[in-house]
Amino acid sequence: MGASNNNLITFLKEGEVERFNKHRPKRFCLRDVDLSGRVLERVDFRGAEFALVNFEEAKLTGARFERACVSPVNFKKAELVEADFSGADLIASYLNYANLQRANFSRAILGDAEFEGADITGASFDGAFIWGIKGLSPEQQEMIVGQLRGSWSC
Repeated sequence: MGASNNNLITFLKEGEVERFNKHRPKRFCLRDVDLSGRVLERVDFRGAEFALVNFEEAKLTGARFERACVSPVNFKKAELVEADFSGADLIASYLNYANLQRANFSRAILGDAEFEGADITGASFDGAFIWGIKGLSPEQQEMIVGQLRGSWSC
């Protein structure tokens, strides 16, 4: 049986990722939580719902956000190297100046997300649903469009 939401939040605020991953339920919601600057590497947020969660400058290397509803969430200046957002809803999320190297956004929903100054080197956007994204350089836009062309099928 999963831990209470308050216990889950305590595990996260104390950086107890292993305890969080062990006790988290399959579905849970985090709302109005400040996790800025926390070290939460390899945390498992699969299928979670987030609202107004602050991950600014958090260390989330290898974090799992598959099929999570992550909108709107603040990831400004977060370390998200190799994070997995496949199938996640990131509508109106802030990824400004985040390190997103080798992150997986396959089949993610990225409407109105902000990427100003973000490093998306090696990130995957195959099959992503994208509209109104802000802050990407022309080179980043071309890289993403190239991946999306390769994922289209008739």
